Amino acid sequence: MVNHLTLVCFLLLVQASYLAAVDDGLVEFPLEAGAEGQILKVGLGGNISWENDTVSAGFSSGNSVTDLTDVASAGSGNIITQQERQKLEALTVSSNGILQTDSDVNVGGNLTVTGKMILSTMLITNNGTINNADIGDSIFVRITNSATVRGLQGGENGRMVYLNNGTGSDMKIQHEQPSSSATNRINTPDGSEITLKANGSISLVYTTDINRWVVVSSAQ
Repeated sequence: MVNHLTLVCFLLLVQASYLAAVDDGLVEFPLEAGAEGQILKVGLGGNISWENDTVSAGFSSGNSVTDLTDVASAGSGNIITQQERQKLEALTVSSNGILQTDSDVNVGGNLTVTGKMILSTMLITNNGTINNADIGDSIFVRITNSATVRGLQGGENGRMVYLNNGTGSDMKIQHEQPSSSATNRINTPDGSEITLKANGSISLVYTTDINRWVVVSSAQ
């Protein structure tokens, strides 16, 4: 009769036939159910990887969960990369549910807006001629007191700004005025002065080709 010790030794020998030698801290398990050449590697420190000549069941050669070191929630099973987490951390949600980011956003495809498009706005109330107005990050700028605009700060290649005349009377947009810093100046068509009637608007785009704001259109 086979004693217990003999039976245990037999089972250990059978189990050992499924294990390859330990290599660099990994125990290799040949997978009989998989395609030929598939090996599951289990590290003694808890790392798991799958080696395979072809893509199968969502794994490809060399994939390893050790590459995904950032666990979103312990025990949840959700794993993301550090790069993905940094992208998510750049986003915030305001108290009224608006998704915000201070980072640049590049859209490589079409951008479809199904809701409202809200532009950042600014109100300029100072009197006198505007030579180098600091408009911050605003896109729509309404001017209520000044009668003449000669230059705007914040020019970046491709940046668009809308100026609106809220003075109640005519407002002038002047061409290449020396009282404005060179890179803040406005370049008008044919070098002519543009007069905006009350509530009229003008759109400007900055170009680094000449380092000036150029007139795209105006509604007088």
